[in-house]
Amino acid sequence: MNAVSHEDVPYLKRNGRVLMARLWNPPKNTNPRAILVDVHGGAWCSGDRTAGRHYDEMLASRGFIVAAIDFRQGPKHRHPDASDDVAAAIQWAQNLCQDRLGTSDRVIVMGSSSGGHLALHAALRPQTLRGEELCLHLRQKWVRQTRINRQPLGVAAFWAPVEPLARYRYALSLESRLGRRLGNNTLRYFRTEAAMRDASICRTVTETRPSRLLPIWIAKAGEDKNVPAEIIDQLASTYTKAGGNITISTYPNSVHGFAHSVGDDTDLFVEDLVSWLYQITEE
Repeated sequence: MNAVSHEDVPYLKRNGRVLMARLWNPPKNTNPRAILVDVHGGAWCSGDRTAGRHYDEMLASRGFIVAAIDFRQGPKHRHPDASDDVAAAIQWAQNLCQDRLGTSDRVIVMGSSSGGHLALHAALRPQTLRGEELCLHLRQKWVRQTRINRQPLGVAAFWAPVEPLARYRYALSLESRLGRRLGNNTLRYFRTEAAMRDASICRTVTETRPSRLLPIWIAKAGEDKNVPAEIIDQLASTYTKAGGNITISTYPNSVHGFAHSVGDDTDLFVEDLVSWLYQITEE
């Protein structure tokens, strides 16, 4: 793998709290193709910007700047706080993209597991500041924002629980340690089934009606015990019927979160993702 570097930088301040991003930079003398905002998983309640290190580093080696972000999580915070932070990160990354690439339109948001849900939700649903003081760290200074409503170029979601309520009920049906952890964390962030329903990506597409249906790439693990295949298939059907462009790449023998570690399917996953990224960033 070509040498890449990383640095931790502030990107967002909400009511005095500073949130950080880990920037993975391509090898020197590389012209970056795009900026990828990486949203970590953890059932909306755990994890941080270091979670996707394995594929973040691989993607940086292929010529992408990766901005892996921290954001507010449960149980201290509730829906839609995490989505609002991801939306702010997209706007911050577009400013960074303008500085580094000379254009603001080459930002793609991606996420693993619950981070994939948050990436989709933030990208497709308009966000509001809800009276909060919000500043982005731009060109070495904090700049207060009056609105956040920028869309990325596309969204990549990996083994994502795109329907939180359906996944919550599935988790409860497992009657296992895994099911209890997933169910408890979902409830700790969303608090109510009504909030889970509000965060449905299918509902966002059919009822909220995004101003633009972005290209979406979905990575689906064939042996996923955390996310039932039916909810991903439902999103694919709903998005296609709405006129959106959605691509699903399936890895039949892989488990939930497989690309966080070394393996043949991880290599294939990165190749598939890079191929899709090249398609949507073609000039």
